[in-house]
Amino acid sequence: HEYVHALQDQYFDLTAYQEMIENSDNYDSNLAYQALVEGDATFIMNEYTIQVTEENPLGAAIQLGIGLADSGSLFLPAGTPDIFAAELLFPYTEGEGFARALYNDGGWDTVNAAYDAPPQSSEQILHPQAYLDGDNPHVLELPVNAPDGYELALSGTMGEFYLRQWLDSQLTSDDPVDLAGTGWGGDTFNIYRNTDGDLAWELRLLWDTAQDADEFGEVM
Repeated sequence: HEYVHALQDQYFDLTAYQEMIENSDNYDSNLAYQALVEGDATFIMNEYTIQVTEENPLGAAIQLGIGLADSGSLFLPAGTPDIFAAELLFPYTEGEGFARALYNDGGWDTVNAAYDAPPQSSEQILHPQAYLDGDNPHVLELPVNAPDGYELALSGTMGEFYLRQWLDSQLTSDDPVDLAGTGWGGDTFNIYRNTDGDLAWELRLLWDTAQDADEFGEVM
């Protein structure tokens, strides 16, 4: 995995990616960039593991055990909030599926080309065909409309991943989350804070179709 990161940095300049993320308030596209980098490395790591396991099952098992012992644990620390765990794992798990889909579509040339035209949204990571089809998110504007006594604390783009996390906290079944989150086309949000630390927020959403908007509205 880390050898792949070294190759990525050599050929695609990961430092520039990091600077781009640090200077952006688009949390959705930042997560998508991370998913490309980590997903690519995870995909190759998994394929390498499969190959060496087929060639030498016992030796691979021993090396895997040594690696796990050195890393300390397979798991996140106890008590890690679900949203943090999901956010930390997303670039590896969903990113791996994204890289695999690109590879299946056009081989390593398609994966490598993604560094010149990186995914713009978590929607494209969750639904790789959207990336392959050039279905980029719409950029929306939301004027500052702070309630009395509140000031703007944060603004940006949430995206399908974070929208799904919020829906998951509001709904009791996983099925409506998938139904309500699919079809995301773009968003922007403002978060406001008063002197007591109370928060207020507003979100503007755009959906791919009227049906997608209705499906979101039906579960809320």
